[in-house]
Amino acid sequence: MRSRIFSPVFAPQGLSASCLALGLLVLGLPACLVDFGDADGHGDADTPRCGNNEIDPGELCDLTDLGSETCVSQGYSPGQLSCSPDCTGFVYDGCGGGFCGDALIQEGEACDGSNLGSVSCETLGYGQGGALTCVDCQIDTADCCGDGSLGGNETCDDANPMDWDGCTGCRISEIQANHVPVGSQLFPVVSVAPNGSNIVVVWRDDLGSDPMGTVRVMYRVFGDRGSPLTGDLLASTYDADVDLPDVAHAPDGSFTLVFQCAGDRDGSGWGIYRRHYDSTGAPLISADLVNTTTESNQTHPRIAMNAIGESVVVWDQFDIYGLDQQVMVQRFHADGTPDGPERTVNTASDGDQQYPAVALNDAGDILVAWESTDATTVGYEVFAAWGEAGAAGFEQFLINDENGPERERLQPEVLLFNIDTQSAGLVAWTHTSFLSDPELRVQAFFDATPFGAELVFQSSASGQGRLAPSLTTRDDETVWLFWSERNQDGLLFNFGQIVNLFGQPEADPFEVSIATDFAHGAPRVATSFDQGVVITWSAAGQDGDGSGAFFQRFDPSGQPLGTLPSIQP
Repeated sequence: MRSRIFSPVFAPQGLSASCLALGLLVLGLPACLVDFGDADGHGDADTPRCGNNEIDPGELCDLTDLGSETCVSQGYSPGQLSCSPDCTGFVYDGCGGGFCGDALIQEGEACDGSNLGSVSCETLGYGQGGALTCVDCQIDTADCCGDGSLGGNETCDDANPMDWDGCTGCRISEIQANHVPVGSQLFPVVSVAPNGSNIVVVWRDDLGSDPMGTVRVMYRVFGDRGSPLTGDLLASTYDADVDLPDVAHAPDGSFTLVFQCAGDRDGSGWGIYRRHYDSTGAPLISADLVNTTTESNQTHPRIAMNAIGESVVVWDQFDIYGLDQQVMVQRFHADGTPDGPERTVNTASDGDQQYPAVALNDAGDILVAWESTDATTVGYEVFAAWGEAGAAGFEQFLINDENGPERERLQPEVLLFNIDTQSAGLVAWTHTSFLSDPELRVQAFFDATPFGAELVFQSSASGQGRLAPSLTTRDDETVWLFWSERNQDGLLFNFGQIVNLFGQPEADPFEVSIATDFAHGAPRVATSFDQGVVITWSAAGQDGDGSGAFFQRFDPSGQPLGTLPSIQP
């Protein structure tokens, strides 16, 4: 049966607007019910009818059927929205006073536009801050830092209020290496297991581990993404100052520390010791003496280890009169036993040969660089020596090009790699002059022969000198160069740059830390198993007391990495 559409027509005193609109006037009736049939005049049953409590085509609402609309969605404060009699609009009489969007917080609203009242991310329990937003006049905490999800300008969110754990203030940040923030943690060094099992950071600890003030060497083991696996561990229980550590990894994730120890433990002044640990940080052996000659002082140890597990330790050694210094080296087999006797690296026998750095490749070749001065020179120059596997001696050569009494070449660092089948490397150092700010210099070489001129890395426009280089390589393809740069206030901050195997820049420099209020100590860098790098440094006051040790991971493109990749962009 077809439904009918009826329109009421009233007497002249109360004419229906709809009847008049249709041009109808039926006299003699108090009202008229004029049958128009269906909408097309043929009695179809498909025509919508206002009042059936269903929203038909052409209607916005029908009786109580309002679709999904509410007072709030229509821009008003909460209340009771209703439908107009003709189903073509809404009636707002039942909505609250004002409306959502008038910047006034009304009853039922938690906020309105930019008006958040007195609430913030902090007052709602998100201690690291962030930005609240107002959606449909209700508070949205999606951009608050600490909710465990990314929002706004966040690059990480680990849902905890800790600083310097890889995510600080919802920005990927450096990681504090020392767990105990007491005293100063200085001269940190880092090594990464080739198999990816751990990262080890080692540092000199002043007061932090010993209330009597004895200097100690501490270390801590971290997982491959920087989460701590141990607390702060003591490298040696010697009742004497233990200082200036270095660390290198074996292929299986175990590692070796070297350090210098005072107290005449080797019979006279400072001596060089080493100790081997498993991948969890547990010591495998007692610390043993490296240097055979024990007269006077042996200081500034450095260690390098190759993919076979062979290692080499270098240090500088005073003569029996405490005047001239020599650079010494001791090789070790993969099982830790000495490979021959200790040897002198430098050929000059007078003056100071000091602060050596060392690299060792898988073929067993050694590259050593150091600061050198003697009675015939004013200031320091950088020398290097090349020692082939199995050779008893070293071939020494001068690294820096420029000479002159007003110049100093300091803090050399070395890198050894292979180009095709040829051994090659880079030496970087700090170049100082009375006439200009410190610069970084880099010299490439092949098989003990310098290649090309030394490259100059001058300070940035806002800096006042670059110094204290550190470098490493990734798969003998890309070199990472890091340094400290002095700003206009005289404070040091660390930067990095990717260069090629000849030392030429391939990308712009980048900052190492997100913290810009704490002066940095010299950086030390190691290649990461995932083809990125890990860099460590000390920062004055950043851990709340003295200087703390920090480290940061970077991916192969130079982007910083946090500890929680699942919630990073």
